[in-house]
Amino acid sequence: VSYMGTINPYSGDGVAGGYLFSSSGTSSNYREYLDAQLSAPLVLGQTYDVSFYVTNGVCNGIVGGLGSNNIGVHFSIGALTQVGTAPLGITPTWNYSTIFYDPNWQQLTFQFTPTTAVDHITIGNFYNDASTLWAVQVPVTTWEGAYVAYDDFCIMPISVPLLAEGDTIICLGDSVELLASNGISYAWVDSADFPTLLHLDSAYTVSPLTTTTYAVYDGLDTAYLTVSVTLPPDA
Repeated sequence: VSYMGTINPYSGDGVAGGYLFSSSGTSSNYREYLDAQLSAPLVLGQTYDVSFYVTNGVCNGIVGGLGSNNIGVHFSIGALTQVGTAPLGITPTWNYSTIFYDPNWQQLTFQFTPTTAVDHITIGNFYNDASTLWAVQVPVTTWEGAYVAYDDFCIMPISVPLLAEGDTIICLGDSVELLASNGISYAWVDSADFPTLLHLDSAYTVSPLTTTTYAVYDGLDTAYLTVSVTLPPDA
């Protein structure tokens, strides 16, 4: 039982929450954010499924009772800096633009592919009051606010199988280009000496002397292909 209502955790023993919007004139543009440092920076080019649960809880009939949009999530390098209680005023990585109000837990999800090594996540309303939609969902006896609780954040890399093409038959002395895709990075080796790194790009041109199996590794997955070599016929 909290000031804004009754909230049972989605799992575990506790939740964290914050104001998205306040209709009180003395609390205009009042924002509360959650920030957490990730256990490790996200990998550039890797797509992640991001999910979390959100609820307003059961209104206690005295305060609360507003629904609001702009439940935003932002990934950054380092923590963001809030000036007082003002909105952060940046465009978040992802934003839920529909007015949300639910006494029950609901899961919100999106996908994110980082282009920089982000290591912090922040959640809250990044916009000012003029850019925020709200609506009264439960009549209350005093002032009203849009307060939400969060639980069970999850950031999981999406497993996309590494693909490699180049299985073929060539004549001795000819060459062929091996191509890999869906990887974040690439490391080519061959069956003659797997510990020896041969190439680091997605495309690798080879001219083996005998039939050779090649492997390409991207840090998460390995793909194999074989180049068969035929000898020219005797004269």
